[in-house]
Parts: sequence; C-alpha cells; structure tokens
Amino acid sequence: MQIDAVSRESALTISITPDAEDPIAVDGKPKLSRRSMTAQLPEGWSLDSIHPDLLALVALLTVRPWIHSRLQLTWAVSAHFADTLRRTMKIEVGPVSAEVQPRNHPLRGVPGLAFSGGVDSMAAAAVMPSNTIFYFNERTNPPGSGPSLYNMRPALHACAGMAAMGRTVRRVPCNVEHVRNPLGVPVDLANSIPAILMADVDNLDAIGWGTIAESSYRTGSHGWIDYAKRDIFTNWCAVFDAAGLYFFNAVAGVSEVGTSTIVRSSPGGELAQSCIRGEIGLPCTKCWKCVRKTLVDSAIIGAWPSERWLLESLPSPEPMRFLTKIPIKHECVLTFALGRYKGSAPQLRALKSRVRADKLDVEWLSRHYIPALDLVPHHYRIGVRASIEKYLPPMTAADEAAFRGWTMDEVENSPSFVELAANFENLTKSAAEAHKKKAKA
Repeated sequence: MQIDAVSRESALTISITPDAEDPIAVDGKPKLSRRSMTAQLPEGWSLDSIHPDLLALVALLTVRPWIHSRLQLTWAVSAHFADTLRRTMKIEVGPVSAEVQPRNHPLRGVPGLAFSGGVDSMAAAAVMPSNTIFYFNERTNPPGSGPSLYNMRPALHACAGMAAMGRTVRRVPCNVEHVRNPLGVPVDLANSIPAILMADVDNLDAIGWGTIAESSYRTGSHGWIDYAKRDIFTNWCAVFDAAGLYFFNAVAGVSEVGTSTIVRSSPGGELAQSCIRGEIGLPCTKCWKCVRKTLVDSAIIGAWPSERWLLESLPSPEPMRFLTKIPIKHECVLTFALGRYKGSAPQLRALKSRVRADKLDVEWLSRHYIPALDLVPHHYRIGVRASIEKYLPPMTAADEAAFRGWTMDEVENSPSFVELAANFENLTKSAAEAHKKKAKA
C-alpha cells in the first residue's frame, strides 16, 4: 500500500495507491472503495503541525484492512515506530530515517477522547480527567455519495452542550468512513483520527474511547476473553505508544448497564443519545440500539415500556433481526434487564426465558471490573477509579469470577434456545399483526 499526504489551507488529503497483492476486494469483507481521505483541521494546521509517526498512524488506521504486508509512505518515520509495526502487525513501513526521532509522551500532556455523543462515549467523558479534550469525527460526504440514515444533529447537539459546559470540543470534518464499502470506519479505532491529527497541537499524551466491557472483554459476544491479552489491545496499544500516545479505555471494565447508570447522573449526561437515526432528544425507537438501551434503562429505573412500544417498536425489523439470533449481540445486557422484569407482557416474558434471565443472576453488570483499571495509563488510574466509583461500586471477588466465567456455550449448543427464540418471535410478530389489523378496522 502506498500513501501520499498533502495539506492545503488546513485540510489534509491522504491519497491511497494499493499494491497488486493488497486485498482490497475480498468477497464477504469490506472493500476499499475510495482512493483518498480528507480531513479539515483548524486554521493554521499543516503537515508541520504533526509528528511523522502520528501521520503514519493516521494512514494505518485509514487503510489497515487492505494492507498485505507493506505501507510505503512519502515521508519518513522513526525506526522505533517502524520496528513496532513490524513486530506487532507484520507490516513493513517506510521510509525510515535516523533523523526522525520517536515522539515522546509529552510532559504535562492531556488526554483526548474520540467522542461520539452516545451513552458509552459520554460515560467515558464523565470519568476521564476534567481537562480531557473531545474530538468528534464529523462525517463529510464526498460528491456522489448515496443517501444515508445517519443523522448527525444529536451528536452535534452533544458537542455544543459539552462546549457550553466549558469543555474543549473539536469537530473535525472527515470522510474516512467513505474509504470503505459498506460505509463505516475501516477499523474501530479510526474514529480517533481527528485526535491524532491534533495530538501535537493540543499536547496529547493519551487517547481514549467509549469501549465498554461487552466489547473489550467480549462478554457481549461468545464469552469472556482477557482484554489485556487480546491482539486488538496489545498490538494497537503498542503502536499508539510508539507514536507517543497512551491507550486510554476508561470504561473497558464497565458494562452497558454501568455506562447507562453513569450518564443518568453525570453532568451533561442528558445530552447523550446513542441512536444515530432520530432527532435531538427524539430517538427513532425502532433501531437495535434504541430497543436494547430502552430495556436497559427500564431495568435501571424500574419503569417498563408501554404496550404501544411492545407492539410497534420491539417488532421492528432491525431489532427483531438481532433478537432472534443465537447468541444475541450483548445478550448478557438483556439478561440483566429482563432479570428485573416482573411484568406479564408475553413478549418480554418470552424474551426473558430466551436470554436465561429467569435463572441467571447477572447483577454484577451494575458494578465495575477493577482489573480493567490496570490498563489505564498509570498517572490517570487513581483518578479514573475515583470517578467511576462516584456512580458504580466495584465488583466483589465473586462478581469478578462470574464475569470471567460468562459464556454462551449453553445457548449456542442447545436446540431448546432455537425453540425459545422462535416462541419469542412468533409472540411478538403475532401481537404486532393483531395490533395493525385493529388499527385499520
């Protein structure tokens, strides 16, 4: 993969030229669809504003899925960065120059947060240091882009609200999500590109994300995996560190239950909105995020959705597509939510059985996993723990054992859960159909 970078009037353009062996169009995987990425930085920004290793990190995040083994740049990087990338990802990056010294973590630096305005991101903002700078990757659409369901207004509202509270918020228009087809970030960490581009200007020593326990420890998937040993942490942590940036996942040991609890009480929490299709303060109510987070919030406050929600939102195509899978994405969160449900709605009682909420106690999801703090940069660790524990107690030893023991093996290997999923689907869809017929009558 060959990369060129130019800046003009504070705008960065990265041009992409694949090598013959680069896997840019593999069936079943996102394809490299555009050969350039642009980002509009604050006035006065230029390539002189950024360390060469940071610029190489931006290039890597932009094209990582399509690199076979080589990343050839039009600028030189440090030997330390090149050695780290070779060791962790088996990628040869160059040219390398002895004149380029590694970027050191700045003294008296500040952390940055790849901010989205969603619940998990807002929870991270609540527990990171008060001098954290927020960076919002403001999606721009190149000419010829098709229509999108994405509505940026709630996120921009959250940015404006946090700025009004005195926080430093930087919106960086960027079209990195259009580099791939289907639309989306090339790798999950690519939403930190605005922060990386501003790292030297803002003296950043770390970058954080709103990554939660269900993603970091995979409890939202097939079962617990030690985040500290996962390649996505060890490899990327090393590469970011080689560019003078600590990896800062403040809520990696906090579940979606915990982040929802935090934003209900934290300053600015009312600005959080995870739905990317609704309007400001008016989520669409019919996407997977809306349905899942509605159930979680209902369990936390003890007020359950209306019958209309059960008949019109729950049966929507997207949530039903997720809720009938085995296992369900973030199933443990639904186990928590339905574990607190004592009502009689047939749909929710059927879902309660499907997610084993009638026989499993997962209240430990309302507490935070202390070992995750070992992965927070050392000089921020004490403050982050104190901030988290304003909202959530720590897990006990028994809680931690249950967390580490979480697995979906029973669900994936037993035919009875296929029957339970079908029962939930039939109840939910038949109730919705009856409701539609009644409304037409």
